[in-house]
Amino acid sequence: MMHCPTCFNNSLHFDEKGVIEIIINKKQMDAGRIIYNLDPREKEKMFVEFKRKVEEFFKWYSTFQNKEPLCQVELVTASVKCDSGCKIPPNLKSSVIDSIISSSLVREEFEVLAKKYHLEIELKI
Repeated sequence: MMHCPTCFNNSLHFDEKGVIEIIINKKQMDAGRIIYNLDPREKEKMFVEFKRKVEEFFKWYSTFQNKEPLCQVELVTASVKCDSGCKIPPNLKSSVIDSIISSSLVREEFEVLAKKYHLEIELKI
């Protein structure tokens, strides 16, 4: 649970289904989103989609002329709700790292793809 920005109670949680935005070094591809489903039977499909989207980003970023090391990773969603029924600000983005997608999976995937696409990473998760 997270703190609700409206009632300040520890009553905010992720929706059962939603969208995760993938933002790396403050850059996001137009298609840099995945749909998540917290149903345990859907988790593996979500991880496969996450890996596919991150690889698309690495492939895209590897074509850049001036490449900075990839260090900042944001996996965020606006798909949250409060148990008290509070109206959540539409611009509120909550991190899903270590809640829905583990930081170890993110690190592992980045290390594999950095080698594949000859990119430097200095992750700060």
